[in-house]
Amino acid sequence: MRYFILFILTLLLACSALKKANQSYEQGDYRLTINECKEVLARDSTRVDACLLLARAYMAIDKADSAKMAAARAWDLEPDDQETRNLYITILLNLAQHKTKNENFYEAIALYKNVLTVEPKQPEALKKLADLYYRNGRIDEALSLYQHSLSVTQDSLLIAEKIVKIKERIIKSKSYLEKGKQALEENRIKNAVRFLFTALDLKPDSKPIKYYHHMAKGRQLYKQGGKSELWDAIEHFGLAATLRPELGEPHYRMGLAYHKKDRDEYDNAISEFKKAYKTNPDGPYAEESLERSRELMKKKKIMREFWGK
Repeated sequence: MRYFILFILTLLLACSALKKANQSYEQGDYRLTINECKEVLARDSTRVDACLLLARAYMAIDKADSAKMAAARAWDLEPDDQETRNLYITILLNLAQHKTKNENFYEAIALYKNVLTVEPKQPEALKKLADLYYRNGRIDEALSLYQHSLSVTQDSLLIAEKIVKIKERIIKSKSYLEKGKQALEENRIKNAVRFLFTALDLKPDSKPIKYYHHMAKGRQLYKQGGKSELWDAIEHFGLAATLRPELGEPHYRMGLAYHKKDRDEYDNAISEFKKAYKTNPDGPYAEESLERSRELMKKKKIMREFWGK
């Protein structure tokens, strides 16, 4: 009986505090509202109404991150309540817009994704997330989201125009990629770098374009031949190798660059030539890589015997 009475008293106190919090909110005293909501939640952390009011008060004083936490708590407690869902979405959208304005794109993207977790067809989140993907060079993801949002947005004509623009951009990027590959095959390295840079600018998320751009840039730097340029060439070839780990050419060209950088240092060059052969033993650079590794190993042995090391 005693516990029941205590429960009723706690409930009455919470209701009284929440009534005061609502009055403070209506009077524009948002900081007092926040304190009173916190008192309510300290007594009963499951009060959805207190969480929602707390979220609104935080939004009123431009504390969007705190508002998000309060609204998220309310949504966790009552995920099927439409008022709770709407407020949570509104707060997430406002916060995402704020992050975008401040160029915190990673956080903005995460927030729009959060909205779509709550409501998968939320029109503004679909469109704004697609815009952010496009702005940050994530062309394929942008295209997919624009296509998804086409059926749920009122700006269907505008979205359709963006889809056409992206598809044209992808076609252009493929054209420049082919030009760059052709220039590489013909050893027109400067032209290859130019074509592939344009292709990469059009479609920064293309793995094939990134690969050939790194290869072209590495070969250009290798040709220039200074020690600094050779280090940069090695870096580009290394990045190419991570993009296409099944190919031997990046390792072959790293081997060349290491040897050109320092004729008396063999280990790195030998290692890369061996990797080139092992990675793709039937590839076009396999036999030459194997021969170069053997040749360098012989020279290394001779030098060690000569110097007694």
